[in-house]
Amino acid sequence: MLSLYISSFPRRLKRGAKKVVEELANSYRLGAISNSMSPAPKEFLVERGLGKYFRTILVSGEVGYRKPHPEIFLRALRELEVPPERAVHVGDRPEVDGKGAKGVGMRFVLLSPHTPKQAEADAVVPSIREVPGALKMLQGELDSLGRECFICSSPFISLYEFEDGPILLCPDCRRGFTPSRGRPRKHGKYRAVYRKSWRRVL
Repeated sequence: MLSLYISSFPRRLKRGAKKVVEELANSYRLGAISNSMSPAPKEFLVERGLGKYFRTILVSGEVGYRKPHPEIFLRALRELEVPPERAVHVGDRPEVDGKGAKGVGMRFVLLSPHTPKQAEADAVVPSIREVPGALKMLQGELDSLGRECFICSSPFISLYEFEDGPILLCPDCRRGFTPSRGRPRKHGKYRAVYRKSWRRVL
């Protein structure tokens, strides 16, 4: 089983974050690592009803180490009783999150709105809502899709579920897909239901 570490603690909860955490907690052991010198990250998660989903929450002010130092990652792994090769760290700073996670043998998912030119990441997602798809990909559930973007062949990819089936895309190509709805047609007193579809913006 993979374990997930979420390292970003914004002042406001990102859209869709709570739903994603609840979903992941049903399948993974969740932990959190922060470079904060205060207990603010713990308070943030508790106040927003997310603290109960994390089995461990580590902050630098209590541990005595800051990312990318390996000790803070190793301590989290020990507390969750998970070997590094079966753990995934999710973060938005390659030089801190990526370096630290890779340094102890964990896999790393980068949160980035753009496709990086180079990064020590096993997957790249534009938002936390895409993390579940990245984990499915890393678990090898969809090896038949390959290991590169369906559009541009970039290696920095994540899994996305569309009506026609799953597809691997990089963040840049993912932004080229937008929800499209057909125009409604009136039939007497009734109006046709909007049908959701996806189209690529060229």
